[in-house]
Amino acid sequence: MLKQQAIPFTLIISLALSAPVFARGGHGMGMDSDFMAKFIAQYDSNQDGTVTTEEIQAARAAEFQQADINANGILELQELQADMESKQAEHQATRFAQIDTDGNGQLSVAEFQDSYPRTDTGIATTLFGLADQDKNGALSLEEFTALRSPEGHVWHHFAQLDSDGDGVISAAEYSAAKMDNRGPGGMGGHGGF
Repeated sequence: MLKQQAIPFTLIISLALSAPVFARGGHGMGMDSDFMAKFIAQYDSNQDGTVTTEEIQAARAAEFQQADINANGILELQELQADMESKQAEHQATRFAQIDTDGNGQLSVAEFQDSYPRTDTGIATTLFGLADQDKNGALSLEEFTALRSPEGHVWHHFAQLDSDGDGVISAAEYSAAKMDNRGPGGMGGHGGF
């Protein structure tokens, strides 16, 4: 019997763009080795180090069946939403566990800052303070997950604008951020969060 032919890299890329592996929060889609390792782990069912068209098709069929809650062979909007929310919650729990280096179920300021080395420490500290809703000096999984909510996106924006970390945005901070493209209407990102 002939061995299944490995699929071309361009096909992997096009199929991967719709794959749940990208349910990780909408960050850049660079093709780094971490992405490729996750992609292969997700679809390489026989664990031979290559991904075939058949493996992708089988995995996608299983994903569809899992999302099709009422098993009627089609996905309604509510089913797709529930599936996406489930995958996002799973991703957040995994990310939280990675950041929680001491394994105590809470994120300290240091753990939070260390997990985002490309982000300004002041922004991370301000964002941590905004997310720490119970003000106990640590983030729970629920508080961490809230960083991905619409309110969490406002917190990101606030933390970027509050350059001195005093908990308010002065006219000077607002204007400076507008000038360097981080302010309202600007193209600044969320610093890796």
